Amino acid sequence: MNDEIKAIFESRPKGIPASYVFPDKKHGGRIGKISSSFLRAVNKLGLNEGIEDRRQKFTFHGLRHTFASWLVQDGTDLFTVKELLGHADYAMATRYSHMGAKNLRSAVNRLSKPRQAEVVSMHDREVMDHAKS
Repeated sequence: MNDEIKAIFESRPKGIPASYVFPDKKHGGRIGKISSSFLRAVNKLGLNEGIEDRRQKFTFHGLRHTFASWLVQDGTDLFTVKELLGHADYAMATRYSHMGAKNLRSAVNRLSKPRQAEVVSMHDREVMDHAKS
């Protein structure tokens, strides 16, 4: 939850029994399965009309991929993405984190910046090599 959303929740009136932010339409209680409610809304809005390829359809699960991808594309490290998604290992977090062509191009373009070579004398190199052993 980002700071903006947290502030909205914290601004809700105090002392009133907790109510659901997104209550069940029929009973006003807890929504049983949010992904089912999401799918009903998508269908009602016609967001997937005419889309045959299931990979192109707007889905609740696709939001997790979008979340992870946007984090990585914005420079968030993979460990943080893994933790936010609740994944046990990096392999799964990597599957969720799709890089856009713009980000890949940007990474390659960073190599075009002039580099300063560090000149190390033979004596200094021998000292460094000796210190490592």
